[in-house]
Parts: sequence; C-alpha cells; structure tokens
Amino acid sequence: MSLKNLYFILPWIAMLSGHFYFNANAQAMWTGMTDTELVKNSELIITGSFIGSTPVYITADKKRLNLGVLKVEKTFKGKKSDIVLIRVTDQAGLPQRSDILIYKTGQTGLWFLKEDRHNKGIYLVDHPQRFVPARLQERKLQAIDKLLK
Repeated sequence: MSLKNLYFILPWIAMLSGHFYFNANAQAMWTGMTDTELVKNSELIITGSFIGSTPVYITADKKRLNLGVLKVEKTFKGKKSDIVLIRVTDQAGLPQRSDILIYKTGQTGLWFLKEDRHNKGIYLVDHPQRFVPARLQERKLQAIDKLLK
C-alpha cells in the first residue's frame, strides 16, 4: 500500500471508529421485564410523588450520592413509610443520555423499587419499567393484583 493511499484511508478509519464508539455509548437498550419479574425483583412497590433531590455524602469514603425523595401515598409491597429515598443521577448541565432515568419534581405514579445493596435504606429505580406514570398506574395495578397476593 502506498503512502498516498494510506493518507486517504486513515481519515475514513478514524471517522468510522469514532462513529461506532460514540453510537455504542450513546444509546441504551433495556430488556423488558414481565410483570412477574417486576414484582418479584422489587422489594418495595408504592404509589407516590417525586418531591425533589439533593446531593449527600453518606458513605465512609465520602462518596457523593444524589438522593431523590418520594412521598408515599400507598404501599403495596414492602415496609410502609411516609417517604422513600431513591438514588438519582445528577444530570444538571449535562447532555441527556438514554441510559439515565430522570425524574421531575411532582412526577406521580407507581414505583417498583429495588433495594440498593450498598446503601441500606435507599432504593433504586434502575429500569424504565420501575416507574409507571399516574395516568397508567390503575391498569398496571390491575395487571399485577394477583401477583401481590
């Protein structure tokens, strides 16, 4: 291969490599869960509202956690409480990514929460199916009613 051909091919290789690298990291693909899996893999199932979030330093190594607060309306599975803490991702000022779940203050619905194994008393919403907006929650509650008994 001549040097002239190499100069022509290298930019194309770099462009294609960049295209595949950035596209592979820019899109999330979530595997769907059945209602049975969703209920079984949720330690806490509630209806409630997201009332806000804040960064806190609660671990021994002073690692920052962003915690969201849910005001509980009704508990269907798990320990009853007035509020629940969930881990959220701080996306302020950053481009939105498809692998990050973002909740807004006042967002209300049905929450299927998974316990954070590393931080006792904190829950995860690590899949889009773990939150069902209020307008759809009655249909979902009917679908999982037998699974909750």
